[in-house]
Amino acid sequence: MKRRPALAGSRNSTVLRSSPTPSDPSAAAGRLGSLPEALRGDAIGHATLDPPTRTNLTTFSKLVRSQVPADDQAATFARQAAQWVAQGGYANVTAYLDAIKLTEDERGACVEQAVTTQIFANDKKLTSADLDALRAWVGSQAPQLTASVTGKVLCTAALGNLKLDFAQAAEFALQYGKAAGNDDVLVAFVENWAACSNNDKARELAEKISDPKRRAEILKSLE
Repeated sequence: MKRRPALAGSRNSTVLRSSPTPSDPSAAAGRLGSLPEALRGDAIGHATLDPPTRTNLTTFSKLVRSQVPADDQAATFARQAAQWVAQGGYANVTAYLDAIKLTEDERGACVEQAVTTQIFANDKKLTSADLDALRAWVGSQAPQLTASVTGKVLCTAALGNLKLDFAQAAEFALQYGKAAGNDDVLVAFVENWAACSNNDKARELAEKISDPKRRAEILKSLE
């Protein structure tokens, strides 16, 4: 596996990259510990594991647990997941997730960040193949998040017509709901669209929710 470049915007990660990496645990811990606690998650989350072996991943995990504040650990693991997907796609992130022990919430954070990085790393329009691929991968790693992640991605893709227009995103949400026999993706899309954009289009789409009780709940929340 080739050395993975650190993502931009992480000046503090040079603390680990420019000298002994997590393969030298004591040196890495010392350098990480010299940073203010609030900066440690960003630093190690963007650090390059050189080489990215299972041993170094285990050491990386131990450093996160011992040096990063508990409430920033999930985001730290997710930052590293973003690097893995940028270098080798979803399969690369699967290897990363399989190599370290994570809580369900931490794994979910990694999955969401990996998908976001993979989908929005370029300006290419979002296709059904892209969505099918992300849903298949999320379903294999954190199945409970498949609908919510799909809805969030569709919402983000449609904001400002970034990768889809609203009508296209809505149609995808309806299609996946029909295929699954539930309104989970549609509800996630509606809720995200209302939070990020406006209620008018969200209410219009919420009217298409098939479950009367759920439809009424969502519409009430959009009042």
